[in-house]
Amino acid sequence: MACLVWHKLCLQAIVYNCQCLVGIWRNERTDMSNEINEQADQVSAEALSSAAIARRHILLKGLSRSTVVLAATMPLQTLASGSVFTNPGKNGAPVIRCGISGMTSGVRSQDTTTTVCSGYSPGYYKKREHWPRNLNPDAPCVNLFSRCTLTMAVGGGTGKNSSNEPAAGVLQQPASLIWVMNNAENTDYFHWIAAWVNGMGGAAAGFNFPYTGDEVLAFYKGTGKYPAEDALKFFKTYMEIHA
Repeated sequence: MACLVWHKLCLQAIVYNCQCLVGIWRNERTDMSNEINEQADQVSAEALSSAAIARRHILLKGLSRSTVVLAATMPLQTLASGSVFTNPGKNGAPVIRCGISGMTSGVRSQDTTTTVCSGYSPGYYKKREHWPRNLNPDAPCVNLFSRCTLTMAVGGGTGKNSSNEPAAGVLQQPASLIWVMNNAENTDYFHWIAAWVNGMGGAAAGFNFPYTGDEVLAFYKGTGKYPAEDALKFFKTYMEIHA
C-alpha cells in the first residue's frame, strides 16, 4: 500500500513538473512573439519614416531655398494639396496655384489661400546693391543666357546711335547683366534675368519664389519641365510683384 502511495506521489510530481515546463515554454514563446512583433513594428516604422522622408523630398523638389526652409515645417498634407498660390496677375489674370502648371489648372472655389508666392520686379534689380552678394551683376549676359546677343559700349554706356544701332567707331562688348536691367527693358532678358536673380536668393524669404536659379536657366534653355514661353509668361504675369 505504501508503495502505491509513493508511486502516485511520484506521478503527481512528474505531472506538476511537466505543467511547469509547459508554462515556461508558453511564456518564452509569448515573450519571443512579442519581441518579434516589436521588431516588426520598428521595421515598419522605419520603413514608413523612410517613405515619408522620400515623399517630402519629392514635394520639396524644385522649391527655392527660402521656400524649402518654410515648407520643411509644413505638414505633408499641406504641401501635397498645393496650398501655395499667386497674387492676382497682371492685366486681370486670376489667382492660380503657385507654379507654371497653375496657369492651366487654375484654382477651384474650395481652395483656401494659405501661402502666397511672388518675387521682385525687374526694376528692383536695376540697382546693384539689390543683388545678392554672391552674384556678379557685371557678368556678361551671354554667359548665362546663351542666345543673348545684346552689346554695350566698352567702358559703359549704350554706344548706340539715334537708330539704336551701334555707333560708328564705338567698340562694343557683350552686355552685362546689370546693363541689360537698365538699358534693355523691352527685351525678354530683362525678365529672365530678374527671375534668375529671384531664384538665386534675391527674392525675400517671405516671397516664396517657387523656382531656383538653375531651374530658371533650364526653362530658358528648353531643358526644364515646362516650355520657355510658358515659364516666361508665368514670371511676367505673376512673379514681378515687388518693386
